[in-house]
Amino acid sequence: ASAFGVIFAPDPARALAEMLRVTRPGGLVALTSWTAEGAIFEAGRILGEAIPAGDGAAPPPRWDDAGWVREALERAGGRDVRIEAAQIAFSAASPATWLAEQEARHPAWRWGLRTLGPEAVEPVRARMLAALGEGNEDPAAFRATSGYLVAVAGR
Repeated sequence: ASAFGVIFAPDPARALAEMLRVTRPGGLVALTSWTAEGAIFEAGRILGEAIPAGDGAAPPPRWDDAGWVREALERAGGRDVRIEAAQIAFSAASPATWLAEQEARHPAWRWGLRTLGPEAVEPVRARMLAALGEGNEDPAAFRATSGYLVAVAGR
């Protein structure tokens, strides 16, 4: 099982193949991956676009696309792949509070902001906060609903 972990693997095909390899015959592999919707996705997109891609960088994996996830699991040897959409709401006292918590604790957000360097962080952070504010579902605080996929494949 991978709860939003395998989506950060540098080689998705290899990671999925390994998950299936170590699963007993007849067992199941399950994973979750974020979909491309909502305020938190938009803030992450802004951060990701601000980080320069390396020369010859491969296109990013499409973990947000159920068809791509299904095909990737099937190519890795998964059988009877099932995918469902789900949602989860995140909340905090404000968009700024939520972002500060991510900057302090979440490895991907920490890496992204550190990678930008001190001179580039503030304008990107301002754009991220604007996106979080625009997508805020609770005018008295902060709440943002994020979609995700739950994928299950047999071995």
